[in-house]
Amino acid sequence: MRKLRIKGLIVLMVGLMGIWVNVWGTEWYIATVDTTMYSGMSGISIALDSLGNPHIAYCRPYGNGLIYASLNPDSTWSYEVVFDSIKKEEKGRGSKPSLVLDSKGYPHITFWELTLGYVWKDSSGWHYSRPDSVNWVECSALALDKDDSSHIAYVVNISDTVGVIVYRKWNGVKWRYEIVDTAGKSGMGAISIVIDSANTPCISFGSWYTTSGYDNYPGIEYAVRDTNGVWHIEIVDSSDTSFFASAGTYLAINSLNQPCISYFSAHRHTGIPQLRYAQKTDTGWIVEVVDTTWSGYGNAVCIDSNDNPHIVYRKGEDPELVAYAGRKDNKWWVDVVDTVRPDTITPIGTYCGIAIDTTGYVHLSYYSEIHNFTVKCAKGNPEYGVESDMERQLDAGLNVYSTIGQKSIRIEYILNKECDVNLSIYDIAGRKIVELTRGKKVVGKHIDYWEIGNTNSNGVYFCRLYLENKGILSKKFIIMR
Repeated sequence: MRKLRIKGLIVLMVGLMGIWVNVWGTEWYIATVDTTMYSGMSGISIALDSLGNPHIAYCRPYGNGLIYASLNPDSTWSYEVVFDSIKKEEKGRGSKPSLVLDSKGYPHITFWELTLGYVWKDSSGWHYSRPDSVNWVECSALALDKDDSSHIAYVVNISDTVGVIVYRKWNGVKWRYEIVDTAGKSGMGAISIVIDSANTPCISFGSWYTTSGYDNYPGIEYAVRDTNGVWHIEIVDSSDTSFFASAGTYLAINSLNQPCISYFSAHRHTGIPQLRYAQKTDTGWIVEVVDTTWSGYGNAVCIDSNDNPHIVYRKGEDPELVAYAGRKDNKWWVDVVDTVRPDTITPIGTYCGIAIDTTGYVHLSYYSEIHNFTVKCAKGNPEYGVESDMERQLDAGLNVYSTIGQKSIRIEYILNKECDVNLSIYDIAGRKIVELTRGKKVVGKHIDYWEIGNTNSNGVYFCRLYLENKGILSKKFIIMR
């Protein structure tokens, strides 16, 4: 992202004992959607309505099952229990959802319920269908065409070495069934489907290995259906034999009807993943490495009106982060959005969601193990930040500055309404370093200082202003001595 656009790039050097304080990055407004234990851990999907408001589908695995949440005009969230899973043997029904809004703004969701489940809403309420009753459906993806007809792609695990890619379409009477691919362990835990401008279904998926062995499998694949109903499959990434194009694939289509795919590739020997992005052109697939070293789990991609890609993904293992990557002027910009796990446990790998509205704001959905296992939603503008929009909604503003000649950070926040606040500093691992203020504050401008001292190490920090029952404003800054 363009770091120079957020209140400028502030770099101050203070005397012989000075500090370099670098304040940069897209401003992310982070909202907590649901704090019910483990909500969203098994997958989250986000879609935007015509006004740019986010709608999120996720699962409460230990009660209530599939949940549909939507943002209200007053910045609160409404929740609907779509599919209940209170029986012990049905825990997790509603996992790995895929959410799409139709032309009237009604939600459609596919999800895991031991097999494949599908729900949709209209003026009369929610409806349920089971497009396939076979076990074991690992994951699914949903798309709607220009007539609001449903297209579903999903993975069926036949055995430890065999997976099948299945495509179904609702023709108004019944579900049409087609096999897309049966070569080895197709699907690899993630699949994505879109309908291009010609109303053609397109699918991306990963293959763990083929029947000819672990070292010969094709990795990420792309399938497109022709007008005769024949599926054509292409290998997307085979350029680097030291890495295998693995799972976590997500598909989008640009204005030229070209497929664009985000995915992670893992090193054959170390297993360390990296985030990659592939785009098909007239001369073939162009593959780019976006981020390296434990990057790419749970990724999702969307394309803006200028055909620039935007990717959300999970990054790192100590701590684990939610990160955003955007490409503009042939260069990738990477930004840390939030810390979602502070320890060295194996990365969660839970799916994230991404969507971009007509004004250029990026909306992210993800699961965090910090602050009571929460579903979160973030909003930011990679070009200009979110102050002008989100601060108006929250009736507040937040800015962070370095101070000339002093080892401190000056923090200013403005409240347009009296409310309870909590102003704190966090490190990149999500640990609270200091709480600067807590309690009810009056309308107006408030100033606090954080004395950095010599005990705080160089690195990335977050200044977060929690506003009573409204949300969080967050500023990121770097200390460099």
